[in-house]
Amino acid sequence: MSRTFDLMTGYMCMKAKDVMTSPVASLEPDATVLQAVHMMLQKRISGLPVIDKDGRLVGIVTEGDFLRRSETGTEQRRSRWLELLVGLAASRMSTLVLMAARSRKS
Repeated sequence: MSRTFDLMTGYMCMKAKDVMTSPVASLEPDATVLQAVHMMLQKRISGLPVIDKDGRLVGIVTEGDFLRRSETGTEQRRSRWLELLVGLAASRMSTLVLMAARSRKS
């Protein structure tokens, strides 16, 4: 295990290579969700890169992807405060649009 000193934080830091799983286990884009689950359980890992036939990374599948599904009613929802901010921004935008339309008529 190699550790280096991080000048920004002042702490000794481990590198990704110190905690990664090797060799890499991966899936093809056409693999089934069941295949992904089985591989994660078998390898005791929580995520898998998805690699196409040309060896390019096209995505990553994680345990969280299985947990947050609209089909099961567990999709990730926006925080309430984000909904409030988005609502306020939309409200302000519509007010500006109305004001601009009124000013063009006069």
